[in-house]
Amino acid sequence: MKVVYWKDTDTMYITVREDAKGYESEEIAPGVVADFDEAGKVLGLEIYDRASEKVDLSVLATEGLPVVAKAAPEEKQEASKGA
Repeated sequence: MKVVYWKDTDTMYITVREDAKGYESEEIAPGVVADFDEAGKVLGLEIYDRASEKVDLSVLATEGLPVVAKAAPEEKQEASKGA
């Protein structure tokens, strides 16, 4: 799963799955579009039209997920500059 936020457009995209191509999109709430694969499984969610007013961008928390934290490519580059 990946979450990306673009400040210049105040838009957010949450990628749930990357193993299939998008087939259909549906606005499921004002300013929220769900992308589905051919089987109807959710691939991602786009939150546009003032995403920062719809979602609390100050925190990202997970519970019960078997995940390993991974830095974004930009963060990895900055970290290596300081070393």
